Amino acid sequence: DLLVPLPGCHNPETGAASDAMALGQLNSSLANGGPGCTVAAINELTGLQVDHFMMADFKAVTELSKAVGGVEVCVNQEVDDEYSGLKLPAGTSEIEGEQALAFLRTRHSFGSGGDEGRIRAQQAFLASLARKVKSEGTLTNIPRVYSIAEAVTQNLTVDDGLVEIPELLKLAGRLQQVDLGNVAFVTVPVVPYEVDPNRLVLDEEKADDLFAALRNDRDITKPVQEPTPSASPSTGPSAEPEPTEPVPTPTAEELGFDPALVPITVLNASGESGRGQELQEVLLGEGYTQAAVSDADDRPATQLFVGPGYEGIAPAVAELFGLAEVQIVPSATAIGLELSVGSDFTEGETVETEGIAGDLRGQTAAQVTCQS
Repeated sequence: DLLVPLPGCHNPETGAASDAMALGQLNSSLANGGPGCTVAAINELTGLQVDHFMMADFKAVTELSKAVGGVEVCVNQEVDDEYSGLKLPAGTSEIEGEQALAFLRTRHSFGSGGDEGRIRAQQAFLASLARKVKSEGTLTNIPRVYSIAEAVTQNLTVDDGLVEIPELLKLAGRLQQVDLGNVAFVTVPVVPYEVDPNRLVLDEEKADDLFAALRNDRDITKPVQEPTPSASPSTGPSAEPEPTEPVPTPTAEELGFDPALVPITVLNASGESGRGQELQEVLLGEGYTQAAVSDADDRPATQLFVGPGYEGIAPAVAELFGLAEVQIVPSATAIGLELSVGSDFTEGETVETEGIAGDLRGQTAAQVTCQS
């Protein structure tokens, strides 16, 4: 649905030429001139110079998901989508083959039924795939990584620089040292197209910031650091540290709402007895006097479900527990707010797994997320 400037391209398969367009759907670049045309459009759009590409078709998804032994995904409700054929029980499932393809293709099962919900599910799938490969030592298991590389060359369209298995093995070797928290899946910032709200265009200012970060090879999983002022004589290494004052609880006026009026339930899905009560105490200490506790089926991911009318309050609760934007989930059935505490949050008062910095939308490979 994203409209961007498109370059003129020559289709190597048909010999047909396409004219440059001031605005066209990004996915049409593939039909105009194959993957090379899409790479050219991305280069023009971002100012990057993309060196390599891989293109996975439907068959590739089914075969690659089998090659890695399946990928674990999480859904908050049972899924039975007649359009994609996706059928999953609530909770976590290991999927491969046709079910993996259905999970990546479905647009009716998640979110509002559009591209954004599908992208979020695809990001969660890729994050889980990265965790699977790293946790099982696949990248250090030469026979296994060789079989995956073979599946890649047989099922994916790749550029000349990656067509040989030894090149893919070199890439796998470099990936061994990559921290999952530094692997980021980010949705480019967009806004509805005024002429046709069913289409999207870039949110220019936010997208430019993202593209600048990529061009400068800047880590988008960490906030931009402000320059540190030079130390004065009184703040040098030998100076006594200033005593820290306790952070006062924000007032209702500062928050913009009265916490005592917010119905909020802590759903203990962590698998740890008493964990719900621990976080209830945190909420009570912050003035959420209606905080209640309930047990729930175990879930791998912590989420904040937001009932109708409480969208403006959710960010304050999310900040209190260190939740990322991807962990805030609209819910038509929640009364007030529901904090579902997963197995990724069994201790402490904030979730330790950091997400994407700033107001970008997406997740890191270290974050476990569930789809709604």
